This record gives sequence, structure tokens and C-alpha cells, in this order.
Amino acid sequence: MTTSVPPYSRVASLASVAFRITCYILLRVIPGRITPPLIALFYTIYVSAYWLGGRKVSALDKAKLEAAKGKEPNGHPVQAIRKHRDIDNAPGTTFLLSLPTSSRALRRISFVVNTVLMLLAAEFVTKPHFAPANDLTFARVGAVDSTSAKIIVRYPAAPEPTTTATPTPTPTPSIIEAVQEAVDGVLPEITLPPQIEEIITPAPTPRTTSLRIQWRKAGFDLGSLDSLWTDGPVVEMSESRDWVGMAKLTGLQASAEYEYRLIELDGRPWSPQSDSLSFRTTPDSRLARGSHFRFVSTSCVMPNFPYNPFVLGTNIKGFDLLAEHIWPAHPEVYDVPTKAEDEPAPAAPVAEESPEVIIEPAENAETVASEPSSEAVSATPVPTDEAHAPLTHTEVPPIAPVKPTPAIDFLMMMGDFIYADVPYYFGDTVQAYRRLYRRVYASKSFRKIYERLPVYNIYDDHEFTNNFGANGDDSTPPYPNASNAYDIYNGQANPDPKSDGAYYYDFRHGDTAFFVMDTRRYRSPPPARKPFPYPLSLIAPLVEAIAEGKNPFAAYFSEPATADPLEPLDESARTMLGEAQLAALHAWVADVNRTATWKFVVSSVPLTAMWGGYDGKVDLWSGYPQERETVLNLLGSIPNVVVLTGDRHEFAAVEFPNGKYPVREFSTSPLSQFYVPFIHTLDPKNAKTLSVPRQKVTVAETGEEVVEEYIEEIEEEKLLKYVPKGNHKWTTIEVDSTDTQAPKLKVELFVDGKVEWEHEIAGEPVELTFPSTLVIASQVQGVMGALKHTLKGWFRSH
Repeated sequence: MTTSVPPYSRVASLASVAFRITCYILLRVIPGRITPPLIALFYTIYVSAYWLGGRKVSALDKAKLEAAKGKEPNGHPVQAIRKHRDIDNAPGTTFLLSLPTSSRALRRISFVVNTVLMLLAAEFVTKPHFAPANDLTFARVGAVDSTSAKIIVRYPAAPEPTTTATPTPTPTPSIIEAVQEAVDGVLPEITLPPQIEEIITPAPTPRTTSLRIQWRKAGFDLGSLDSLWTDGPVVEMSESRDWVGMAKLTGLQASAEYEYRLIELDGRPWSPQSDSLSFRTTPDSRLARGSHFRFVSTSCVMPNFPYNPFVLGTNIKGFDLLAEHIWPAHPEVYDVPTKAEDEPAPAAPVAEESPEVIIEPAENAETVASEPSSEAVSATPVPTDEAHAPLTHTEVPPIAPVKPTPAIDFLMMMGDFIYADVPYYFGDTVQAYRRLYRRVYASKSFRKIYERLPVYNIYDDHEFTNNFGANGDDSTPPYPNASNAYDIYNGQANPDPKSDGAYYYDFRHGDTAFFVMDTRRYRSPPPARKPFPYPLSLIAPLVEAIAEGKNPFAAYFSEPATADPLEPLDESARTMLGEAQLAALHAWVADVNRTATWKFVVSSVPLTAMWGGYDGKVDLWSGYPQERETVLNLLGSIPNVVVLTGDRHEFAAVEFPNGKYPVREFSTSPLSQFYVPFIHTLDPKNAKTLSVPRQKVTVAETGEEVVEEYIEEIEEEKLLKYVPKGNHKWTTIEVDSTDTQAPKLKVELFVDGKVEWEHEIAGEPVELTFPSTLVIASQVQGVMGALKHTLKGWFRSH
């Protein structure tokens, strides 16, 4: 039997399909800002269509059902019923594709499924707001050098107890109070100046917490001194700084392992931290010797994406995979042949008169089953034929020692540590931004990393809003509130900048130098965008407003925005770094040219011009061509420069070969975020073409040299590797400069926890130069500092 499908069922079906597709995009593909309002819209349409008529069959359908049974309602004949396709589809297909159906059970199942999807989407979007993690406590290591280490702690004070005020009896007024009450309203009221009011009115005491750091050298065996801890600085935390404080341990020795713990000021252990944590200082950068270490670079983190309803909302799978890679629970064990497997096959029996032949094992060969007696003598006559000479010794070429792989020393996060604007922007408030940082630090996945590894950071756009640029004006919203939260949780943990208040910085790890750029605070605004063609211009303001979290109808009904009175900036005047930061980069290049073997420059956005997409030519370095050319020429003037970037949710390895020395770039992201399947935004055709003057020298018949000048068109950059796939990517970089004449670099790309690509770079030899006085002073300072702390602890214990 068949029935007709009412119009509202078709509406509900179409809305259900659109709703499910949008939910899948939000939870598994791209958590964009436009998807939550679309999900709410499609779900509202679906529910309305379902409840207005989808639960029962219309009167016309009932009449047709009766006619199908041979009845004629009201005595009027009924036309033949047109067959619908819903009965031709299997229930599973009808349910998955939300096809129109007259089955009430299938419609109810679809309603339950769609409602569950709506709840999951709402939980994913609102989780940062309703899970603020106000009680979060943690301790971690920030910047570490050869003599110091920064310790960052969060320890909120206990909430103030709420007591119910009990009414107290009114005391008998004194004579002065009686006089004041009598003249109240008779004499004019006296208002004191605000300055006087501030003096005589006591300000509320700010709430603070404090912890002391204790530290010791790990593995330091001096009998009873082994368990002694040295009192370090006190970490002060206040409510105004979201209960996060920082203290710096000084007087440490280079390349040494240390432990630290936190105690209350009265000496009681800090209960949230049961075990001590550890860190290792870096080699002294002023010693002219090589180093061998590894570090990890990556960017872009969003908790629980791709969304999984069966894990905690703060779970970050990328950090889980990274922790398993650095400290595997089950290390790989290579099969070693057993003694029985390595024994030679038993020799064939020989006659008694045959003398025993002894074959001496090679120096590094496995031991045979039975060792011959030292008194055994070979009685075999030595033949004169060399081809039949007895084998008395086996020569094995020496095996070159394999250099062990060093441990990971630190993690470099290159931006998008939080996503303040997706999937929903909760507003430009300092609490909204702080809440997002607390959510990441509350993640057990991230705790595995930051409690055991120093973490360096620099922000990108999503710590503010998408494609943000402050244009050198710190009052540009949302920079004040967003930078406040960044500084509390990440900024103060970085190495101290040479310019007060700046967030770009540089540091050393042995003979390796790093410069970390700030590409958001000083960048010029993007050029004016071309208007959308008709009819896209009609809906473009609506889509942009929804995506930016603004009133979607303001662009249509509010007053049009006034034209900018300023003329557009000249292209040569547009900057990403700003004048002061660009000067600092020049000074850094001059300083590290002969004092560092490898030089790393960290930029939150890629330097390559191959990336396109809707904002590739605006938000990235290719949108600032004049300054990009300046930076490339500068970096290409010194050897062994590597640029590390993020942002694009893809991986690319690029080489710029046209400078005095080649410059390589490795762009890696995301650690835990989306990538767009089937859509690739990098294209080598986007690379810039350079016109390079060349000379060709030929010899004429007369013997005279003829110089011919011509222009050669060459590509500015060369693509080494492009990997767009993967929600979880990071790059492990191994630096080896122990051989000063042949420094090496090994790059490994990991995608979803597995090695996807490996690449090795042979660097240029660099003859390092250091003032000898600085080297001697640093060595004396380190030894005296260690001796001072050791003696202090010894005298305190006796």
C-alpha cells in the first residue's frame, strides 16, 4: 500500500539533510564560525516541519487510504493514488539520507538522531564557556638557557567562604554620633576631593597566593647531600594575573639535569604536585664547540577536534601522539640473534687420525658454543698453494659507531595555541581569552608535554581573531585583552626580549641560534579588497557578518560606513614586522653570522609565496612583497638558515636557492585541527619568477673575449615536499654540529603519529669566533654558583 508524501515531509527531509551535513562539517571537517548559525537554522526548520504536521497523516491522505480499502468517503469517488518512491527505498537508506517517508517510526528515529547531533554540536561550541577550569593548577618550565630556567605556576586561592551575616543589636549611639545625627540635613554636605578619598578610604586587600621553588641537581651523589634541596625564589600569584606567576632560577650549570618542586611558605609540600619535575640546561653558547640535540616544531591546537563524544572535552590527540613519540610506552626492540641461532652448524665427523683444526673467531664476532682449549695445537701441514691455505683468522672490517639519537629538548609552538574566534567568538573580554588558555592547560594530553619539556610560544591570528593585525597600535581591539591572556600563560615564559614589552625574542641552544618573529602586532592593514560581483554582493555582507560574529543585518539597515580619509599605503611602506623588529632582525643576523652554526627563524605565517587560497596572498608574507624580499635577501646572506612556519594546516618544505646561501623553509601544521580533504591550497605555479642578469663569455676567432649579457627567468623558490593530509602533524628537527666542518640537519615529518617524510641537509662549515674573556667568565660563574648553592645546603643541614 502506498501513500502520498505531504509537502512538509519534503521540507523536513531537505532540512534534515542540510542539518546533518553541516554538523559533520563542524565536528569533523572545519569548525568554522558560519556553521553554528546554519546548524541552528536548519534544525529549527526541521523541527518546525516535523511538529507542525510530520507526526500525522493529512486528511487527504486518510481519504486516500480509505479509498484504497474500497471505501468512498462522503460518497465521492477518489482518484487513483500516485505511487511514491519512499516505499521503493530500504529503511536504512531512507534513514541515512532522510528521504521522505510515511513511516512514523522512521521519522521518530530521525528526530531523535538529529536532536542528539544538535546536542553534540551545542556541547562542542559552548564547552569553552561552560567549562572555565577556574580551579586549574599546574607548574611547567619555560625558557631554559645555560645558567637559568623560568618556572611558571598557577595556584588559585581557595574561594572565599560565604557566611550569613547574623543581625547584631544596635549599639547605643555615642554623644558625637547623636550630634551628627541631629545636624544631618541641616549643615551642607561636605564632599572631599577624590585624591583625599583614596587616601582615607582603605582599598580592599588583593588576594594573592605564594609558593617557594626548591631545586637540586639531579643525580648529584654526595652521600647525605644527595637529598638536599636548595631554596629558590618565591612565586607570587594574584587574582589580577589569573593566579599565574613566574620565577627564574639562576646560577645553574650548563648541560646539567635539575629537579625542582614547589612548597608552601611554611615548608609544607604543595599538594597538587606530588613528585618533583625536571629540566636540563642548555650547552653554553659561548663555548666554541658543536652541539647535538632535537626539538619539535608545530602549530594550531583545538581541543577535541576532530570531535569525539567519547573523550574528555579537553583531550588533544596531537599532544597524545607527540608524547607517545617522545616517551614511548613500549620502545621498539630490535631482534638480536640468540646464541643458539648464531651457532654454526655442527661439523661433519672426521676420522680419528684427522687433526683438529681451530678457527679463531673474529674480534667482534659472536662467541661459538664451545670455546677451544688454549692448549689446542693445529697439526695440519701447511700447503704451499695459497688457494688451499687453511683459514686461521677472519678479518672483519671495523663497524663505524652509530651516533645515538638525542632526546627532544624543547617544543616550539608557532601560533594558534587557542582559537578565540572559532567555532564561536565569545567576545572581546579578558576572561573569555583567559578561559581558552586554561582549557588547553587543563588538558591531560598537554600536561604530558609541558611537565616534562620546555615549551616556547609565539602567537598568530587566532589568539586574537582571524587574520588579525594591530598595525602597531596596542589599543586596537581585541589586542589589549587578548595579549593580556597570552602574556600571562605563554608570553612571560619565553626568553626575555631585548626590547621591553616586545613579544619577539631570540635565544641560543649551544651553537644554534633562534629568532622568533611577531607577525601580528606591527603588521600594516591589508589592501582594500575588490568588491564581490553581482549577485554575490547581495549575500556577501550577510555571510561575512555571521562569520565575524556580528549583527547579520547591520550591513543592510544601518548607515553605510564612511570612506577612510587616509590614502592607501604605498606598497613599499607596508610592513609585517615594523621598523624596530626589522632592525632587531638585522642586528641578530650580524651577531649570529660567526657565532652560531645553524640559525633558525620562526614565523607564525609562511614565507613561501606558493600558498593561495582565499587569504593566501593577503595574510601571509606574500601579501607584503617588499619586506618579504628584504627578509629573504637578509637571510640568504649568511649560511645555514632555516625558517620554521605554521598556520596553513598543511606541510610544505621549500628551498630558496638564489641568495648567497640557500634558505630552507619547513611549514608544519596543524597539531590538532582541521585539514581540508580534496582541496589543496599550495601550487608551485604561484611562485614568483625572478629576472636575473647573466653574462656569457665567448672567445672570438681573433682570440678576443666577448661578453654577452642577457636576462634569465628563474623560479624564486623550489618545492621539496608537500603533504596536505593529516589532522595531527609535527616536525622533529635534529641538529648536529659536532663536526664543525660538516654540520648536519635531519628533518622528520610526522603525520598522525607516523613518519611521513625524512630529509637531510648538509650545512656549510662555519668557523665560530668568541671572545675568550666571555668564555672564561661564564665558566667561572657557573662553577662558583654551583659551589655556593652546594655549601649553603650543606651548612643548613649541619
